[in-house]
Amino acid sequence: DEIRKKPFFGHGANASEDFLLRISKDFAHPHNEFLRILFDYGFFGMALFSYGFYRQVRRLYYLSGLLDEKRKKYIVQSALWLFVPYFTLMTTDNILLYAAFILNIHFLFIGIAESFVPDLYKAEKIIPVHIQKVSG
Repeated sequence: DEIRKKPFFGHGANASEDFLLRISKDFAHPHNEFLRILFDYGFFGMALFSYGFYRQVRRLYYLSGLLDEKRKKYIVQSALWLFVPYFTLMTTDNILLYAAFILNIHFLFIGIAESFVPDLYKAEKIIPVHIQKVSG
């Protein structure tokens, strides 16, 4: 019911914590990251959050298709597959609140995967936007 009161932009940062402490003295977090984002930031915040993850998954998938070296490809695919437990944990816990403890290995793999991009530029598999020829 509370989400319906402010569906578009939500109640504000950490409003779910205040709300839960008012109705139950035992819980400070909803233990569902999707509900927390929806309550705090509304559908607009959830759309931004989802878009960010969509772009990262799409980029990693794209990079894994460009790499020839198996070791690098496995690292990029590991970064991609680590989204599965990440999203699973988001349904049962507030994983974003504990990012320093849980997500470091995932962010490490994403960082390593992104470090392969300059090699793709050198191999001319990716052409920088500012030197692409415009047809027409």
